[in-house]
Amino acid sequence: KIIILKLKIEIFTLRTNGEMPHLFNTMIDRWMLVLVLVCALWIFLEEIRWTQAATPPNIPSAEFDALYALYNSTNGTYWSWKDFVPGEPWNFSQADPNPCFENWEGVNCSCSSTVCHVVKLTLSAHNLTGSLDASLGNLTALQELSLVDNQLVGTMPPELSRCKNISFFDLRQNSFTGTIPDSYGEITQLNSFNVSMNDLRGTIPGSLFTLPNISVVTVDNNNFHGRIPDEFYESRTIRVLEASHNYIKGTISSSIGAMSQLF
Repeated sequence: KIIILKLKIEIFTLRTNGEMPHLFNTMIDRWMLVLVLVCALWIFLEEIRWTQAATPPNIPSAEFDALYALYNSTNGTYWSWKDFVPGEPWNFSQADPNPCFENWEGVNCSCSSTVCHVVKLTLSAHNLTGSLDASLGNLTALQELSLVDNQLVGTMPPELSRCKNISFFDLRQNSFTGTIPDSYGEITQLNSFNVSMNDLRGTIPGSLFTLPNISVVTVDNNNFHGRIPDEFYESRTIRVLEASHNYIKGTISSSIGAMSQLF
């Protein structure tokens, strides 16, 4: 109010002195300039805020690199995308790809306001050929891994043991060779483990049956030998062990009778 009153007095004085036209216009120009600058600054700050709010969070670079390595090591150019599966084909050619917000097929994420993490990777019957890259172990938030019915070869990466949150692990119907890494006994949240119908050999790791949440272990149609591990009989969580069509020998322990949780 004081400013307005002062402005009115100045205008009245200018009128009486005959100086009104030129000075009055100069003052108006200055006020208009200030107003324009304030508005421009406000618009600029709002644009920054809107841009930041509109930019969706992305996955860490280590997880992105793991997906990129998987795509390259399994001939992603020739993957078979499914019309009945929701999602879009993976696209690394665009600027700043975002697998979560672009809804890449087979990729499910959990996001906060600042970052996303891959929690499910499900690419069943997608014509993956080749081997799994060790960097897959960088998907440390992964809860479900399903690469069923592909043409994957080579050994299963021991680095997957870094994915402590995997509860559902399914690599059946591939052509994996070698053994089940002992380190898989460190996947503490593992509940269901299925590697049936591969070309795996060696013994079934007893460490799988010491996991606190393990319920199902399926290893049929491989080349495993030896005995059923003692840890199986000591487990109080295992409900299913499917190990047919292998070269497992020996007698079944009488302690199996105390395993009331078996399905």
